[in-house]
Amino acid sequence: MPRARGGPDTWLNVVTACSTCNHHKDDRLAEELGRVPMVTPWVPTRGELVARRLTEKR
Repeated sequence: MPRARGGPDTWLNVVTACSTCNHHKDDRLAEELGRVPMVTPWVPTRGELVARRLTEKR
């Protein structure tokens, strides 16, 4: 559920989208738009976050 509709601020409630798609989605659920996530949400481990940070281009 979008935070604008009272959804939680958690890893399992995060969706990444380009600004055009995010603007189109607005505060609607993906199901309301006939869309499904490409990847099942998960909570990253501390190691995954560190590894991603180390491999980021600067």
